Amino acid sequence: RLVSLSPSTVIVLREHHEAEDKLRESLWIPPLTDDDLVFCHYDGKPYLPDS
Repeated sequence: RLVSLSPSTVIVLREHHEAEDKLRESLWIPPLTDDDLVFCHYDGKPYLPDS
């Protein structure tokens, strides 16, 4: 679904994505692709809705 975000939220999410990429690289975990979730398990799988 499409969600509207404020410019400041987009900045925060991009910073989060960059930090996650750096962490993944330091742990030898492959980077996520651009179409993956923002918040997910380390392997890109989604969290269960009930968790």
